[in-house]
Amino acid sequence: MSGQSTDFSSKKALVKVMCACGPRCRCKNCRCGPTAAFFDTLGNTTRLLIIETLRDKPHSVSELIEKSGIEQTLASHSLKRLEQNGFVTSKQQGKNRIYELNAKSVEPLLKMVNEHVQKYCIQNAKPCSCGTKKSRGAK
Repeated sequence: MSGQSTDFSSKKALVKVMCACGPRCRCKNCRCGPTAAFFDTLGNTTRLLIIETLRDKPHSVSELIEKSGIEQTLASHSLKRLEQNGFVTSKQQGKNRIYELNAKSVEPLLKMVNEHVQKYCIQNAKPCSCGTKKSRGAK
């Protein structure tokens, strides 16, 4: 938006710039739908817990529930969102659906995020309440 001034006096102008409707956005002037959906997907603690659990190895929904303590319905909804946005893939294996982290793009992304957090954010962060002593990648 260099060189342009944006009028934020109306709600319509604010939506034009700040829309976070997600990937199915129908706003006429939305420029951020997919990007907002990407960060919104990562900004949920349940989905982050699922991602962290899948970093070790692929799991079925029942294994994820057992390892993470997430309620089944919440796990299923979260996995659907993660799959829609390309963070995980799934395959049918007998009666189970096995979920796997998209290692090609998500693992390098998580490594960069962990490095950024360690360098810039960790001193301002509140202690994690998930029961782990260190975040992955902490030194």
